[in-house]
Amino acid sequence: MRRTSPRDRDRIAALFMEGFSDPMIAQRVGWSVATVYKWRCRAQAELSPPPMGRPLKGAISSFAEPIKQALFEVRRLHPGWGPLSLRDALTERFGEKAVPSRSAIARWLHGAGLAKPYRNVRPLPQAPPDRPTFCHQLWEMDAKGYQTVEGVGIVSLIDLTDVFSRVKLLSWPFRLGETDPEHHPTTETYQTVLRRTFTEWGLPNALALDHDSVFFDNTHDTPFPTLFHLWLVGLGIDVQWGPSGRPTDRAIIERSHQTWDHQVLEGAAFRGESLLFETLLARRDVMNLRLPSASCGGRPPLRVQPEARIPLREYRPDWEVDLLDLGRVRTFLAPLEWIRTTSVNGVFSLGRQSYGLGRLWAKQTIAITFDPKHDRFVIRPTSVEGPIRETTVSSRGLTRLDLMGRNGASVGLGSYQMALPYSPEDRELLRPRSDRTRISTDGFSEGDDVRADSDRFFGTVRSS
Repeated sequence: MRRTSPRDRDRIAALFMEGFSDPMIAQRVGWSVATVYKWRCRAQAELSPPPMGRPLKGAISSFAEPIKQALFEVRRLHPGWGPLSLRDALTERFGEKAVPSRSAIARWLHGAGLAKPYRNVRPLPQAPPDRPTFCHQLWEMDAKGYQTVEGVGIVSLIDLTDVFSRVKLLSWPFRLGETDPEHHPTTETYQTVLRRTFTEWGLPNALALDHDSVFFDNTHDTPFPTLFHLWLVGLGIDVQWGPSGRPTDRAIIERSHQTWDHQVLEGAAFRGESLLFETLLARRDVMNLRLPSASCGGRPPLRVQPEARIPLREYRPDWEVDLLDLGRVRTFLAPLEWIRTTSVNGVFSLGRQSYGLGRLWAKQTIAITFDPKHDRFVIRPTSVEGPIRETTVSSRGLTRLDLMGRNGASVGLGSYQMALPYSPEDRELLRPRSDRTRISTDGFSEGDDVRADSDRFFGTVRSS
């Protein structure tokens, strides 16, 4: 039994609005007059009471019948075409002056229910992607696709590289498990990787990331920053996202994946995850200090840019509570706006937190802004048909404990020696001036113990 499709019903309604009779509509849509009458009556019943004055005949009712028929036919053959494309096709056949304007065709599409819904896309703000001019101005981080490593299991390497110096900062093996290869690193995993890197190399000015769900909310046109993003904002680290589906725009980290694979994983076997990580650390030092790099003129990266060993801003896990500035987070959220739709109970979700407004706000499209002075969200209806007022709700999930994670900053770092309870500012004043100038322009001598020098410079951080 044949059934009318939604497109057929839309065409019947559109033709009816244009003033065609039931037999004429039946001839054009290929259905019986009885079927057209049925759906025409339903469409007519759903229409609002007509306004006073002359009855409306449609956006293109004044044009010649062949033009209207051609417009229907072109739209049927090309349902994805918009007003400009449709008008161009009509102009080619009937001439510029004989066809409806772009706005008239757009009104016709909208009246017939054939227009695509408007997406109010508002991307999150980010610093302009300038080319870095000094070490630790910009890092890139990315997780390589999973692969099976003999003796360890299914592993994904999380790699970090300094864009200016090309120094390989860290490669962290994340073990996915034997039966769940679709699992991905979590927020806590990426925080652990970065904390270990921060402890050794200091805090960067900016971090380049992809659109992984840990870093970016891909489910809304007006995304709310993830906890990972706000954690970086609180630490004073700008976030840069590359265009989706264009890994060539982040060629440095993509090339780094290949290098780590060739240097460590390819054809190798390990007795456990800890041995794999120790091998990655040792090979990192070799690539940074001994192996020539084409991007560094055939010299090792740390010999070309020895100042990469000096952090721009020092970091220790026990300092993170003081380094994490919630004022930066509030300032970042203040100019943003989010559009959400409430449920039948007046509940909406923002930043993985649910907020209830009551049944008065049921099934409403709302605009949400952040009030940094009172640490709350301000909710306003986007339509006059909703409650003609605004309300506020206290923010959730934006405390230091929420951003740092329930387990604190030292989780996953292994054996870590806590520092004396000096603030970062006090430590900067107490540090000998010779520590800041001890790196020579010639780099390190051939006899330097890379791991020992790293410990002297940045403290002791080793895997358990």
